[in-house]
Amino acid sequence: MLAVAEAYVAFAARKPTLYEAMFTMPTGLRFAETDTRPELRDAFEALAEVIASHGDVGLVTETLWAALHGLAQLEASGRIRPGASHDRLRLLVKAFLRP
Repeated sequence: MLAVAEAYVAFAARKPTLYEAMFTMPTGLRFAETDTRPELRDAFEALAEVIASHGDVGLVTETLWAALHGLAQLEASGRIRPGASHDRLRLLVKAFLRP
């Protein structure tokens, strides 16, 4: 899970324009709905696979995604210390893995 979290935040840092287009700009795309497009479901499922054994998979995946998105956005805007990224992600993952 830590590797996935690090990859998510690293992608946001490496490809800020693409990340913004995918996750920040208004799109009208529906997430977590019965008519969600297959491409979006596949991306969500890739994250869900990592945490499948940690309770309500949908709820946990949405919450992890939201937390990663928040961290990526705050790092990109320089509002939190960039040198602490790995430690924050370890802390986040540890919290999600608690029984």
